[in-house]
Amino acid sequence: MKQTLSALIATALLSITAAYAEAPKSPVTVTTASYQLVIKKVKTKKGKIKKVKEWVKATKVVPGTVVRYVDTVTNNAEAPLSSVAIKNPINEHLAYVAHSAKAETNATITYSVDGGKTFDVPAKLYVTDKKGKKHRAQPKQYNAIQWVIAEVPAKGKVKVEFKAKLK
Repeated sequence: MKQTLSALIATALLSITAAYAEAPKSPVTVTTASYQLVIKKVKTKKGKIKKVKEWVKATKVVPGTVVRYVDTVTNNAEAPLSSVAIKNPINEHLAYVAHSAKAETNATITYSVDGGKTFDVPAKLYVTDKKGKKHRAQPKQYNAIQWVIAEVPAKGKVKVEFKAKLK
């Protein structure tokens, strides 16, 4: 079971990395890291035990664990780049955590429910149920996220991230 969950994390990371591999040679490089929240017991100066939450590299996660994915976008060019699009597929074994996508700089964030073919804001995302009825998509139904970063400085880095729960 532990090997399977580790394999799922590896698969998710590979699918995210694969999205970047398709692009032609670019001045932009993207690295992805995954983290899980742990609670550590720390001794205070007064000798009391205090619980502290900390994000650590994800190694072994179990169903129900929230994983934080962080992409570091690096501009290797000598000039700033504008409107840099970063797309992250969300593995089928993960459910996006609502409102968790963010960027450390100005960026437009959109989502997909069709495997990344199209992206839009949540209010405009719809799915069709088994009876053919159209419903507004729920965050757990998103299967890709796109950030369009307003500007990545010359030789600079920008981080974007989202959280997803292992089903």
